[in-house]
Amino acid sequence: MKIENQVVSLELAKKLKELGFKQNSLWYHDRLSDCLDGRKDWSIHDRGRFERLIFEERYSAYTVAELGEMLPFAYFSTRFWSDYKVTFEYLKENTNEQHREHADTEANARAKMLIYLKENKLI
Repeated sequence: MKIENQVVSLELAKKLKELGFKQNSLWYHDRLSDCLDGRKDWSIHDRGRFERLIFEERYSAYTVAELGEMLPFAYFSTRFWSDYKVTFEYLKENTNEQHREHADTEANARAKMLIYLKENKLI
């Protein structure tokens, strides 16, 4: 499976950083400040690779496991649908509070849930 399908998307990674989530992960979305061929494309690198290079922009590309560690203690469930969408559901214990997020990958569904929880001051 490609790493792009195992980590949060660049768009959601940017939003997580904007909301103040720590930028410490196994993988990063990187844009080099000086590519030899002049391109400024985004790529995904692991933490130790290219650590001496200077990046114009860098965002944590959290894995499903890393996002799981960031989510608060509550009941979560993941469902996979036939149209290749993932639903991540939040059910707060001892309440009727419930919220669902849908995405193309489990990492993106979990990231969207973290964003929802942070924006609504639930974490």
